[in-house]
Amino acid sequence: GSDSPTSPYAPMHNLYVATTRRSARKPQYTKVVNEHFQLGLCQSVVASSGGAAMSVFSERRTGTLSAGKLADFIVVDMKWEANALLQANIKETWFSGRKVWSE
Repeated sequence: GSDSPTSPYAPMHNLYVATTRRSARKPQYTKVVNEHFQLGLCQSVVASSGGAAMSVFSERRTGTLSAGKLADFIVVDMKWEANALLQANIKETWFSGRKVWSE
C-alpha cells in the first residue's frame, strides 16, 4: 500500500514514512511533516497490508496471512524500531505461497 507515485515502492521505506513522518529519500532531512498522521509500527504494518487489500476490495484473498488467501509477503531482518527501518534487509519474497526471491 503506497501513495504511488508520490511515495517510494520499497515497503520498509513506506513504513518509515508512516511511523516517523520523515523523508525516506532524504533521511538526513529531519523535518517531521504532518506529525498528527504518524502511526505506530504495528498500525503501519496492518495499514500497508490489510488496509491496502481493503482499499482495492481484495481483503478476501490477500492482505493477511490466513488459510485460503494468497501468501504474498516478505521476510525481513530488522530491528522493530521506526528509526531503524531504513537499515532493514529483506531476506525473502513470497508470492502466492512460493518463494520467488531470496538473498
